[in-house]
Amino acid sequence: MHNVETQHPLYIKYKKRWEMIRDCIEGDDAIKKKGEVYLPKLCRAAPTEEEMVYRAYQARAFWVNYTGQALENIHGMIMRRCPTIDAPADFKRSGVLENIDGRGTNLHQFLSDSVYDTIQTCYGGILADIPQARDGMTLAEAEEEGISPYMRYYKAEDIINWKEDDTMGGRFSLVVLREAFDNSDDMFVHKTEIRYRVLTLDENGFYKQILYTPIKDKRGRKTYIEEEIQFTARGEQLTFIPFKPILYKEPEKPMLEDMAKINIGHFQKVADYENGVHKTTLPTGYITGHNAMDEDGNQEEIVLGDDVFLTIIEPEAKVGTLAFAGEGLTHSEAAIRHAEEQMAVIGTRIIAPEKNMAETAESGMVHMYGENGKMATFARNVGNSVSEVLTWIMNWSGYEGKAKVDLDVDYETTRMDPNAINAIANLSREGKFPMLCTFQVLQEQGYVDINYTYEEFIFLLELEGQGLSPIEVYNAFNQKRESESRMIVNG
Repeated sequence: MHNVETQHPLYIKYKKRWEMIRDCIEGDDAIKKKGEVYLPKLCRAAPTEEEMVYRAYQARAFWVNYTGQALENIHGMIMRRCPTIDAPADFKRSGVLENIDGRGTNLHQFLSDSVYDTIQTCYGGILADIPQARDGMTLAEAEEEGISPYMRYYKAEDIINWKEDDTMGGRFSLVVLREAFDNSDDMFVHKTEIRYRVLTLDENGFYKQILYTPIKDKRGRKTYIEEEIQFTARGEQLTFIPFKPILYKEPEKPMLEDMAKINIGHFQKVADYENGVHKTTLPTGYITGHNAMDEDGNQEEIVLGDDVFLTIIEPEAKVGTLAFAGEGLTHSEAAIRHAEEQMAVIGTRIIAPEKNMAETAESGMVHMYGENGKMATFARNVGNSVSEVLTWIMNWSGYEGKAKVDLDVDYETTRMDPNAINAIANLSREGKFPMLCTFQVLQEQGYVDINYTYEEFIFLLELEGQGLSPIEVYNAFNQKRESESRMIVNG
């Protein structure tokens, strides 16, 4: 293995866990494709017979995707409100946030996609980058050609190695990223290969990238072409690696790991149950006290069916069908319900019926706040990571200051009673409740866009108070925003 493919010990430790969680989320096809990894065989028999029995056993099982449902619930709660972005107004209107990854993705969608992926592994990272301009190109020429900074998300499996330097305050001295790229000569053919992007510091402490692209040598063995990319931002070199892990600096236990393991156990229990149902509900005939040999000593074939009449000459012979008795399937059903209740407690309160949840109202509230606390911590950590990367992007774009991104950390879904909203509105009209407070209440309750300013809110009220039509209000509001944007650019 080429040294660039070396994997960090923590990467090796966690990559199988990540694979398990992603298989669970992908669902039935992915789980069954792995065969005995997630569903062991029942018995050992002749190879041909064993495979047929196992395929039937596996086909009767069904995967209920509780892990995927938990992912959707957590992602939906965190992203149900638009993230707030605190940054200079001219930067927010520059268009950078509308194409944050250089591929036409706006920051909100970028955050949503990154959060969705990070929930699964509790690890990922964002690289801040700039396409390097040609030698001698001016800043104005670079901006005209669209050479601007962007951020790129890397999932946990693509961050294969890293090193930290204590002399640099624990900052990275090395990050190795895995990238898939199309290496086909035919425009209609898909041929994906893996290359590696190494982020490091040179002998002078300046940041650079080295791209390792695979090729075949004369003997057909894989080797790599190394391409060194010197990095500058607005003509200056960096003394740090502009890569920020999301959530944690190094991999830790994923929040969905326990859910995925119990989900797999649930799948195995369902497989056993369905197999038991199959075997115990099909009628199985039997005969005792009968010699099943013909005159030539060959085994006599006895056919069952409504068109077949059986003749048995032995008076002591007995004919019948086997009937299932006992509590085996009852225990299996109880085990399945128990697994479902475990998953409900671990990941989401929607999975199991409330009647199966032995919680008082008080303990249920404590449980809810505990889950909310975990999600809020997750959201804050993601916001902090993205804030640092966005600050780099903003500074490299020529804007000073710091950017701050906050994701929603209030997961109480109960909105204020409509009557209470009406009461606040009436008090505001009577001058007994400040309009600013009314605006804040409406914004917190989701009735006003989180990105609207109080000034814009008041401006809309004044326009509507003049008796303008809805389209006239809309046009006047957009004209005001465009005018402010031009003033900032010209200023």
